[in-house]
Amino acid sequence: MGPHTFIRKAHEKIVRGCTPMIEVHPRHFCRIQNPVIIGEDGKPELTIFGQVKVNHGETEIRFYRDKPFPLFPGEKLLGQVQKQTIINKDTALLVEALRDFVDDRYKKKKIKREAG
Repeated sequence: MGPHTFIRKAHEKIVRGCTPMIEVHPRHFCRIQNPVIIGEDGKPELTIFGQVKVNHGETEIRFYRDKPFPLFPGEKLLGQVQKQTIINKDTALLVEALRDFVDDRYKKKKIKREAG
């Protein structure tokens, strides 16, 4: 990341120019299609060829970070950066899961949650 000087070799072709960094402000979020797989060390996992591993067909929600971030190859920003919904006192928000998942927030056991 950051400023780099790139010199294209004769056999290389530029398929996409420079892309802007994505900045998510406090109380905002964005949706990323085909997010990269992040390892336990917080860095993207790489293939044996040195390319980032992509979670094809998945969508990830990213919230505020201290600094802007780039999209890795294969990632795509869905829509725009949006404001989070604020739920007022004595009100509710009905949420429906679109797919099954395992809730691992609890240390003692994992709970399988079903969509719908």
